[in-house]
This record gives sequence, C-alpha cells and structure tokens, in this order.
Amino acid sequence: MAKNKIAARHHIASLALAVLATFSIDIHAQTTITAGDTTYRGSFSTDAKTGAVNGSGSVLWKNGNRYEGPVVNTQLTGKGSFTWANGDTYVGDMVNAQPHGQGTYTFKSGDRYAGAWRNGQKHGQGRYTFANGTVWEGEFANDQQFKEALQAPVLPAVPVLPVAEAPLKSAPSPSSGAQSTNIPVTTVSEAVIADSFADFSGTQGKKGWHYGYANGSMDAYNPTKFTEMRRYEEGNWFPGQAANPPWTQLWDHGGHPNGANSTGGVQTVVRRWVSTFDGTAHIYGNFFRYHGKEMFGVYGAIQVDGRPVWLSWKHPKKSTEFSIYVPVSKGSKIDFLLDPAGEDGSDSTRYVGVIAKASAAPANASTTSVPTTPFFDAARESFEKSSKEVRERPERLAKEERERQAELAAEKRRKQEQARFDAAMNGKDPQAMYLAAGKYEREGDSYSARKVYEQIIDRFPSSPFAAKANDQLLANQRSDKARSDLLEAQQDARRQQGEAAYKACMLQSDTCYKRNNSFKGCVLPGECASLR
Repeated sequence: MAKNKIAARHHIASLALAVLATFSIDIHAQTTITAGDTTYRGSFSTDAKTGAVNGSGSVLWKNGNRYEGPVVNTQLTGKGSFTWANGDTYVGDMVNAQPHGQGTYTFKSGDRYAGAWRNGQKHGQGRYTFANGTVWEGEFANDQQFKEALQAPVLPAVPVLPVAEAPLKSAPSPSSGAQSTNIPVTTVSEAVIADSFADFSGTQGKKGWHYGYANGSMDAYNPTKFTEMRRYEEGNWFPGQAANPPWTQLWDHGGHPNGANSTGGVQTVVRRWVSTFDGTAHIYGNFFRYHGKEMFGVYGAIQVDGRPVWLSWKHPKKSTEFSIYVPVSKGSKIDFLLDPAGEDGSDSTRYVGVIAKASAAPANASTTSVPTTPFFDAARESFEKSSKEVRERPERLAKEERERQAELAAEKRRKQEQARFDAAMNGKDPQAMYLAAGKYEREGDSYSARKVYEQIIDRFPSSPFAAKANDQLLANQRSDKARSDLLEAQQDARRQQGEAAYKACMLQSDTCYKRNNSFKGCVLPGECASLR
C-alpha cells in the first residue's frame, strides 16, 4: 500500500513538472503556498524544475512556530526573525535555518544572548544577559563560554532550530492558480571533517593538522615555504627556540606572528590541514585580534594549494566571521595564514576554522572573498583605507617621544629645584643661606626667598644675618605694599575711566533714542555695558 502511494505521488509530480515545463513560467506573487504543516505567505516563487521555494515573507508551522524573512532554496537564509510557540525568539543572520553570523536570541525565561553564531551555536564574541541582570561577556566556542572563562555559570542550551520542510513543496498550477502539486526538492548536505580548535594537539599531522611558519610576510608565501614547528610546550607550538623572541607561536584557538621589530624578522604563522577528500569544502570560522590599540593590526588569509581564497585585515578588538566554499582534492593543502602587518606589538589573535565536506556549494554562497586585484595589493589597499593612524604613526610616535622627553626634563628640573630649596632651608651657615635667599629674589621667586629668610631668623636668631634677613623681609613687605597700592590705584583709575565712558555712551544712546523714537541707528544700552 505504501509503495502504491509513493508511486502515485511521483506520478503526480511528473505530471506537474510536464505542465510547468509546457507553460515555461516562474510564478512571483503575493500568495499563499501550503505544504504539509508549512505555510508560506508573501512574495514567494517556486522553481519549475525542482519545486524549491524562494522569496520573502512569513513561514508558519501548525505547531505555532513562525519565521519572518527571506527563503533561499527552501531554506531560511538571510536576515530574519524566528518566533517559537513557547515564546523564545531569534532575530539576526541565518543560514540553512540555523543562526549563523550576528544575532540575538531571547529566551522566554528572560535570558538574552547577543553576538556571534556558527551553525546554530554561540561561537565568537558575545554577551549573555541573565534574567536576574547578571552579564557575562567574552568569547564563546561551540555554544559554551570560551575556556579562559570556565568559572562563568554554565549557559542553558539553545533549542534546536527547525529546518523548513524541504521534501515536499507546493507549486501552484498555472491553469487555475488554486490547485497545487507536490514536487521533490533537493538540499545541500554537509559533514564536518576538521575543526582547528577541537582537533588541536601536540602531534604534527594528527587528524591532518600541521603547525608551522614561513619566513617573510604572506604576500610572498607559497606552500613550499611552510616549515613545521619543532617545539611543543604547555599547549603552544614554537619554531624551536628555547625562549622568545621571536614571538612566533600557535595554540588551540589562535596564534601570534613575529614582526620586523623583533629578533628573527617577519615570520608568518601557518596552521595547515591536508584534505582527506575530493569535492567541495566549506571553510568557516572566526578571526579576532584581542589586544590594545597599538601597532598595525594583523593580516589573516586562507590559501588552498597556494591559491588565495580569503583575506582580511583586522585592527584591535574587531571580529570577522568567514564562510567560503572551495573545490579541493585529496591531499590539498588548506593554509590558515597570520601575518604581523609589519610590527608585532600585541598581535595575539583568535583564528579558528572548521572544514566541512559539502555535497555542493549553495547558490548564494561565497566561493572566494579575495578581490580580483593581486592578493597582497588588496590587503594593502584595505589596510591603508582602514587605518589613517598607520600612515601617521611615525609622526605620532615622534611627537609622543618629544612630549615624553620634555616631561622627563621638567621632572628633572623639579627635583633639582626641590633639592636646592631643601639645601638652603637646612643649611648650617646663615651667610650661605642669606646669599641663597638673595638669589631667589633676583630670580623673582619671592616665596622661596621669604621662607629661607624666616628660617635664618628662627634657627640663627643671634647671627647678624638674622638681623639682615629681618630687614630684608621688612623691606620686601614695604615694597610689596607699594606695588599693591600702585596696582590698586591703577585699577581704580581704569574703573573711573570705564564708568565715564559708560555714562557718555548711555547719554549718547538715550539722546539718539529720543530723537528717532527707536534704537534704529543708535548704540544699544547693552553695548555700553561692555565699556565698564
């Protein structure tokens, strides 16, 4: 009985395909398409040959789940929102009905995660806010906090996202627009083969992974320059030296290149995976430079058998998700490159990648992210456009050095002056102290002079220099009073002049107003006030 139903269904599908082929049309309309428990409402079309649904609008399930956004090849792909019947919601990037990219998931409990996703899992930089207000922010890997934050509370698992029902989709009949026929739909399948984070080990070649480096920058790199690292210690691979520099090293979730400013010169770190299959490889992951604002940033790139397939430049604290589909053969070398972009200050970088075997590349997938311009020229152009501070760095560093030297010189002078003052105050010879106070006076430092004179009087009251110091203080007081009186007299004179000018101005303004019966062409009273 079941075989008869299957045969009948394929017979109906064949008839529908023949009808659609006869009319040779692709239907685009604000319409409703129903297939089993799934209903499409909006601007959707169906492929005449495969029945695949494409378009944008609402997708509803009988269990109460709802999706708003684009549909590509019968898959929820693009920026959209998904609402579960239980109240959970997701808003953001989706690929094949899974959160992938940037998005926000809100649980019915009140918990909320906003950040990076990979294949339906929290993966990359993100922020998790618990219903009680507690916040955890940092790196996530495979749906859990990154290993450097194991003390953070364990996060609840995200419910598995449903996949749009692909086996049978409805294609409206062109004859009436009301009838429908079920048409089989094929989808792209993938299987993860390698994961740079999960597969990391202290053994070269284990699970196809090799850890190495190449002398020089990545613009001159080719697979023959790859050199395996020789020393593994405490979770890190090194070229072989017993101590740093050079700073070249690799660890499970990233690495650090060596720059032109460090012993050993420029060294690009290379994480290599050797393909175990023929076909289409889906390479995806995260590229994120951790530290500070200093230095140039870093370059990241992926080559397959020496052919560039992905390239990025990253300044500090910025993250990039990459996802590309490339053809590979068994034995193909997939190299993940990390270049210091000149100098290597604070270049520790998170750089993780996953390789999956795909049955085919999706129609909307990127097959390469590298521009058609030469490989390193493209990086250099991106680098120059993205970082004005790199071009201005020599001048900025020179200015900072001048300011630092000036500050050091000023601090040295302050210490010297303090030492000189302390020596004068603690002197044992009243005559030498008297001469030091006189020098302060000639330099215009009346405060220091007065303090030294007072010290002479206090410590050596019977000394003739104590009497001289007292006379000098009285003379200075008389001089200070004379200067104060003169200053006050000058200020009084200026006030009187200002008041006279103000009164004259106000008289002029008042006369003009009475003559014109308005202030037009007259000096305004407010302008006169500034003369006071």
